[in-house]
Amino acid sequence: MAATLVLKSSRRSTDAATISATIHRIFRRHANVNGTNERLRSSVYLVALLLGLLLLATRTVAQEPAASARDAAMSERVDTLLEEQLRASGWPAAESCSDETFLRRAHLDLTGTLPAASEVVEFSRSVLADKRSRLIDRLVGSPAAASHLAQTWAGWMLPEQ
Repeated sequence: MAATLVLKSSRRSTDAATISATIHRIFRRHANVNGTNERLRSSVYLVALLLGLLLLATRTVAQEPAASARDAAMSERVDTLLEEQLRASGWPAAESCSDETFLRRAHLDLTGTLPAASEVVEFSRSVLADKRSRLIDRLVGSPAAASHLAQTWAGWMLPEQ
C-alpha cells in the first residue's frame, strides 16, 4: 500500500525560491565557521549548489490527477517487488495502522515535524477513501518537505563541524 501512495504523490511542485532559501541556509550554517579554510567552504557551497540543482531537476510538475491503468500496473509491480524482498529478508510486513498513526508517520518522514492537533482531528474525521493519498500529495508538495529533504541530504553529505 505504501508504494502505491508514493507513486501517486507527484502532483505538486516545489518552488525554486524555497529550494534556494534552503540551500543558502545550509551554506551559511556549514560554511561560515571560524577557522574553516577556503577549500572547505568552496566544497560546502558546491555540495549545496548540486543539491539544489538536484532538487530543481527532480521537482514534480503540477498535473491533473489521473488514475490510469498504467499507474495501477506500476503500483502493483512495485508492491509485488517489495513483498518479495520482505519475504526474502525474513522481515514480516507491517500491519495496517490507524489513520492517526499514518498521519504522524507521514509528517515525520516527509517534513520532519508532527502534525498540528487540528490536522489530526480533521484527518480522523474525514470519510474520503483517498485521504491518505491526498495527504502524501499535499506533504510532498509542501515547502517543509523540500526543506526536510535538503536538511537530510546535507546531514549525510556535509562534514561534521
